[in-house]
Amino acid sequence: MNDFRDRVVVVTGSGPGIGREIARRFADKGASVVITGTRPNTVDAAAELAAQTDADVSGLVCDVSDEASVAAFCDALRSRHVAVHIVINNTAITPRGPLFLASDDATGLTGQCVNASGGLVML
Repeated sequence: MNDFRDRVVVVTGSGPGIGREIARRFADKGASVVITGTRPNTVDAAAELAAQTDADVSGLVCDVSDEASVAAFCDALRSRHVAVHIVINNTAITPRGPLFLASDDATGLTGQCVNASGGLVML
């Protein structure tokens, strides 16, 4: 399928890197793309991507490890789109250094939980 017009695609963790490239490719194929990230600059990244692709791209802040953040994201998404056709779960936290030395913070248990279940909470 090369035509994604009239399709809404959500890409989590799409501020930088692989997620942003996935979002760009869907935008190039005509999709309305919603990018998410944990930082407010996600919205800026969406505006930049929209300018580069001339597509409908929006950015919403969402932290999949925070239930209230996910609920707010879902409310905002529902206010903008009738349906979501594709969800790309690209959210992950990469620990710095050996995993067995990671503490219970964003690089330890929280990171493991986000990596294991972050995609599920977006469904």
